[in-house]
Amino acid sequence: MTEELLPIFKSLMKSADKDGNDRLTEEELDKASVSAELHKSAYPLVCALKRNFDAIQKLSKDDGVHEKGISVADVAQLDLVRKQVKEKRVPLDNEYDKLQTSIVITPIGEFLVVKPGNNYLRTNTAKNFDNVRNEAADMVRNTSRQLFADKDPLTSIKPEAVIQGPRMANCYFMSAVASLAATNPKAIRDMIKENKDGTYTVKFPGADKAVTVTAPTDAERFLFAQGSEHGTWPQVLEKAYGVLCDTWSNPWGGGLPQESTNGGSILHDGLRMMSGKWVRKWENTLFSSYSSMDKRLAESMSEGTPVTAYIKREIATMIGAGLGLSKEVTADGFQMGHEFAITAYKPNPSNPQNGLITVYDPLKRESRKITLEKFFDNFSGLAFPDR
Repeated sequence: MTEELLPIFKSLMKSADKDGNDRLTEEELDKASVSAELHKSAYPLVCALKRNFDAIQKLSKDDGVHEKGISVADVAQLDLVRKQVKEKRVPLDNEYDKLQTSIVITPIGEFLVVKPGNNYLRTNTAKNFDNVRNEAADMVRNTSRQLFADKDPLTSIKPEAVIQGPRMANCYFMSAVASLAATNPKAIRDMIKENKDGTYTVKFPGADKAVTVTAPTDAERFLFAQGSEHGTWPQVLEKAYGVLCDTWSNPWGGGLPQESTNGGSILHDGLRMMSGKWVRKWENTLFSSYSSMDKRLAESMSEGTPVTAYIKREIATMIGAGLGLSKEVTADGFQMGHEFAITAYKPNPSNPQNGLITVYDPLKRESRKITLEKFFDNFSGLAFPDR
């Protein structure tokens, strides 16, 4: 997708610029992304504008004190840089390309700060924009818009259908959904009612009331829980949960319901929502034994209960990551500060440490089988709903 953007953007402005100030604000882009009236070809553009909003609105430097948003002038500049990148003739200008250096004085000493030049930032914005737009277009082409892609819903309800949005911090919810998809898919099927007007009513076991949401648009299926070939049921659940989170005034909320699911949950609210039971017991790898964890895992899998695994960040690791000294992963490559779904467990009664546990990462859409002993080496523990 390297065609000129300006005509497409001007067409989008006609329907999305609600206040008539000749620029699109974040709120207007939010509304466009959930609009069923927007032409499907415009969704990749909306996704790319939303993902790169801050950088694009600075391209033409035409924003006033009270005028924020992406303007026609910004998109004209974006088109210019995209063309230069495509033709491999990015201009070299000392004023823009040289590295900007400065000394920052802090209580613990002086530090040299090096920032890339303006031309690098403009070029990077254009590349990121096209990458996101192309990814969004591919997702639209290769995924299902049906609630359940298969005639039998249970065939569509599987862990790999649950894909966490790359910029979302709601692994606590997505991992619980993925685990339940493996252990009790019927429970997920029964949570969602498809209405005649195209909306969906969701009743979570952990919610006091049912929530009705519109069908996720193509933009929502790219920006948040990712679309897949298995149907939109994970996006419907995320959107419904977002409505509940917004009702509870989540401080990490944004302009769309799904953004209200951000922020993590030390109480594993995803498990509570999907099971209807509080999480007041954890199996911590520092204090639990192989045999106790083996027993609890085997019981939960046989009962169809969702289970998640978590890895806590250590303070030293967080500092090291901030300084570029750590990749924030365990020795075997599991992401720290993240929650995973447990989708299967094969016990080994004679040697519990050799029990085989299947861990699903909703962010990477990746399943790995590891022994319980290896689990202890990498993870902080397991979370279980009350029995």
